[in-house]
Amino acid sequence: MLIDSAAHLWQRLEQYAPLSSRPQRSALDAWLANAPASRHVADTLQVQRDYRRLCSLLDELEALTPPSAAPLAAIRARIAQQDARAVHE
Repeated sequence: MLIDSAAHLWQRLEQYAPLSSRPQRSALDAWLANAPASRHVADTLQVQRDYRRLCSLLDELEALTPPSAAPLAAIRARIAQQDARAVHE
């Protein structure tokens, strides 16, 4: 369930700017700088909340998985599954 939620947030956030690596709370402003400036203020606040929530989910996943597991790989795999399913529908 955490992976599904993280994958959903990841996809939603990538509509604004690419997430090439693990999002960090401290990098929020730099990431937002890569997003188009034409967004409405309310959208910006929601994007900030989603970004912070994704960071929290990643923290939880990392705490719950063994060091050899890769939560980012699991999230990207889930996104790929969802994209493949959408193509076949």
